[in-house]
Amino acid sequence: MRLNNTLVTCSYFTIIEEQLERLAKHYKFPNFQLSKLKRIYNLLCFESLSGEMKLPYSGLSRINSNGVPFQWSFSFAPEQQASLRFICESGTPYTSSYKRFQESLLKIDELNALLGIPTDSWFKEQALPILMPKSSEWPKHWKSAIWFAIGANKKGIGYKIYLNLNAGEIRKRWLKIGRLLTILKRHASLKEWCDMSADVSTNSIPVGIAFDVLPNGKCGRVKVYFRSEEVTLDWLTRWYRATNGEHVEPKIRNLIEAYPLTDNKRYPNQTFFVSWEAGTNERATLKTELAVTNLNFTEQEVVSRTYSLMHKMNLPFREYKKVLSLIGYSEPYDTKEKAHKFVGVGFENDGNFHLNTYVQPRLFKYKLETRKEKDVSKKHLVDATLNNAINALFNSMINKQKWEDYHLPVGKSDIWVTAFILFQLQNVRLSIEHSQLYKNAQKWLQDQVTQTGWAYNASTPTDSDSTSLGLLSVVPKKNIAVAILRKLESDYKSAYGYGTYSSNIYKGPWSLAVDDVSPYVLLAQQKFNFNTSAEPPEFVYNNQLENGSWSSYWWTTDLYPIYGYLLYFNAIKRKPPRYLELSNYLENYKAPSIFEKALLINCLRLIGFQKVTYNITNELVHMQRANGLWNGTAILRLPSNDLLEPKSKIDGTTLYRDINGYFTTAMVINTLSKDQSKILSTM
Repeated sequence: MRLNNTLVTCSYFTIIEEQLERLAKHYKFPNFQLSKLKRIYNLLCFESLSGEMKLPYSGLSRINSNGVPFQWSFSFAPEQQASLRFICESGTPYTSSYKRFQESLLKIDELNALLGIPTDSWFKEQALPILMPKSSEWPKHWKSAIWFAIGANKKGIGYKIYLNLNAGEIRKRWLKIGRLLTILKRHASLKEWCDMSADVSTNSIPVGIAFDVLPNGKCGRVKVYFRSEEVTLDWLTRWYRATNGEHVEPKIRNLIEAYPLTDNKRYPNQTFFVSWEAGTNERATLKTELAVTNLNFTEQEVVSRTYSLMHKMNLPFREYKKVLSLIGYSEPYDTKEKAHKFVGVGFENDGNFHLNTYVQPRLFKYKLETRKEKDVSKKHLVDATLNNAINALFNSMINKQKWEDYHLPVGKSDIWVTAFILFQLQNVRLSIEHSQLYKNAQKWLQDQVTQTGWAYNASTPTDSDSTSLGLLSVVPKKNIAVAILRKLESDYKSAYGYGTYSSNIYKGPWSLAVDDVSPYVLLAQQKFNFNTSAEPPEFVYNNQLENGSWSSYWWTTDLYPIYGYLLYFNAIKRKPPRYLELSNYLENYKAPSIFEKALLINCLRLIGFQKVTYNITNELVHMQRANGLWNGTAILRLPSNDLLEPKSKIDGTTLYRDINGYFTTAMVINTLSKDQSKILSTM
């Protein structure tokens, strides 16, 4: 399918108003509430959205990639009343930021009147003199100084005011906030502000502040927004630990891994923003917002990754897709348009959390057109895809005997990567030439074995991951295989499964039993009839989560251990435990990357769900690169030596991907080669 853009023949103001009406209807707002919302929208946005119908929109501060001064904000929490939220800039385009600032101040009084909020003097007489520069000192680089955010649910409508702080010396900005908290008599917040400043002020630049306006007109929560001079995970970590937020670090880690940056690459400037949020009488909380437009993901990938993150965090992911459709976005998503600006995770003092997305409205209508393949049947298309991939993968061999991929601190991997590729290709139909190359790789891998098994590469110790894949990929003499399996059983096994390394080699986390490895050891045992029994080991059941999945230690996706356990249960001809929960988990899983899409298809097939894999298979076919390979998206976590749980800390883990894409490509080849007749009949 492809998207054909057709500009709607009405103003941007009208297009967004129609979206507002659809959202209000979806949230079942009463008519009087919708009427009031539309009046507020008209008050704040009529001038700013009345410019020429042309993108990128210009003349204002460009809060979106397309320049439109309006942004939808959607918040999702485990238990939360649905709300309609938007952020906007007021004023006439192409006028000065100071003039628009003055216009917006007048609108505050009108907004209060519309909402029945008494106007209080704190904002104009206390906050503005401290925070805003004089007209004679107005920063020339400011494109805007003030924005509004509106939030509505069935019960009522509220608003907040955002002010620009991005001017002047950084130290003076910090002092301004302190003075403001003093004048507002937020003494507890002021103490927190002073206490934490020593730990977080380095490289932390205040760039904005927001105020919740309470129904009585008083100042509610104060939110100060920071960016860092150097965007690092250490900077984020310092903020959470300085504000006693260590317990929420796992969720921030989820956010980071949902939009991964791998192989020690640096985040672009202004990718992370932290907001310090101080209520009237509670401890301050933090929210982290990730500027996804700064990262190298298509809009389709951002949506998939956000959906997957929500699924992982037990948030209402179906609601996310629904509201996107109501503002003009529906699959397939236009990959050229960067609709999502930020994705953020925030926390409350009661322990609840929420995920926010900030999305620009769609201002075009899109007509779906079927792409016609020139005289190429679907069967031939998949056949060609597979043939190109197999050719490309075997042409990538070093000396026609092995593959190399990843680049960890201990070097590139040849042994482990080659074992994995051979394991994935073992049931793929190959030509005579490719079969010979496959045998060459098997022989090379066989030559790398030691008395204790295989390793990541020749410079690293034996590990159970490489060893189990080696046993599954070659056919050593049975006495050698049994000796290796006996070594795994004695040195790597615990009550919780099999560790990656023997505790005789490593003490600490790297010898912990992990579900990334355990099922593949069990598969190797089955292959050589070693230590097998009618019942799976207890750890298989004990390690399984309530949703039917198993948790990954080394990978950023839990599909890898799930795939291994499903292969194991298929080998012993047993249904996996918690079958219904696992089936539901997999059916609803939104795979955000090529590697995960391939894993998901295999998991669904192994659990007996064939039909739901068709569309994902079609996606994989069309994501192949011109060189026959797929982009490497198999992402490893490499935790520090003292970190027992890699998902528990913001900065405790570095991510690495298969740079050459061989790992991912082998997985996709395995996937596309299975049940082709069933796939092709529906593609």
